[in-house]
Amino acid sequence: HCWPQWDVWVLPFFLGAVLAASTGWWFLAGALLGIGVFFKGQLLMIAPFFVLWPLFDRRSESALRVVSGFATAAAAVAAPWVALTPAVQRWLIWYVLGTALLLVLAAGHGRRLLREAPALLLLTSATGFFLVAPRVGGSMAWYIVAYVGGAERYNYHMLKGFAATLPGFLEQCFHWAPRGVLLPLPTWLGLHRGITFEGLFTVLYFAGLALCAFGAARQAPRRDPRILAAFVAPWALLYTLMPFMHERYLVWAAATSTLLVALGARGVIVSVIISLCAWAPMVRTMIYFRPGFYFHLRQFLVSIHTDLIWIMTAVCAILVGVALTRREDRTAPATSPASPDTGLFSWFRRIW
Repeated sequence: HCWPQWDVWVLPFFLGAVLAASTGWWFLAGALLGIGVFFKGQLLMIAPFFVLWPLFDRRSESALRVVSGFATAAAAVAAPWVALTPAVQRWLIWYVLGTALLLVLAAGHGRRLLREAPALLLLTSATGFFLVAPRVGGSMAWYIVAYVGGAERYNYHMLKGFAATLPGFLEQCFHWAPRGVLLPLPTWLGLHRGITFEGLFTVLYFAGLALCAFGAARQAPRRDPRILAAFVAPWALLYTLMPFMHERYLVWAAATSTLLVALGARGVIVSVIISLCAWAPMVRTMIYFRPGFYFHLRQFLVSIHTDLIWIMTAVCAILVGVALTRREDRTAPATSPASPDTGLFSWFRRIW
């Protein structure tokens, strides 16, 4: 990282969520993500990975625990800023009591529902908090200022600074505006402006994120280290495909790419390439504010700007491909490493 920034706040929460999910603590993984999004909102773009991963592995209860942990932690962090008036507290108490009563009545129809009752109760309580509080006098200024305001402030150009991203390249070369209509659609579909360029790249990113989650679901039961590529690829895809990315955002992929060391020499090479692609735009930005220094280095960085875009596009394809493929010399173990255990603390682990 070339200069101190608050971008590094993302990494402890993401890596903690990866570790928790890999050991079967899905509720904790969601809770870490729910806390992390209040430090840096870009973590929201990666959070669906932790829901799709267990869903592709046909473990809906684990996906439920991720969502429950995320909602519970987010509600707990946001609660002091909502201004919990007596009306808000009264409505929340009735909502939680009603939800608990419904769960008790429905628990008799299935043991599985009873097992997931703690996660369901926490999820519905947190959902009720976000639904009820704004309607009975709770303040949502924390959401408007932190998320809506930040998103609308930098949504006029897909190219930000010297970021080597694919949307920025296409906007610069072909004048693709973020709100420009790529494919008009009939009005009866409800999309009055049709498919925009911003929407196209967003769909491409989430399609790549789904492939990464599918790769993690394939590799986890076999304990294949290629699952590490599935953890790194979303950050590379986020920088390369999403519009409105700043040049420093590739540092997340560069930091997490150190996990690729477990894949051998090829993984180390990919990690070094990502680190260099992250270093170049940030150094160019620093030199821009000191025009009298490093003139030849600046000219070199300008000349390789387009090359960095295609290199990162190829790196994304490589990472997704590695995450999806399997090694032929490995056999699947009898149980998944992320399957919950049983024992003295089995009841306590139901929440997690």
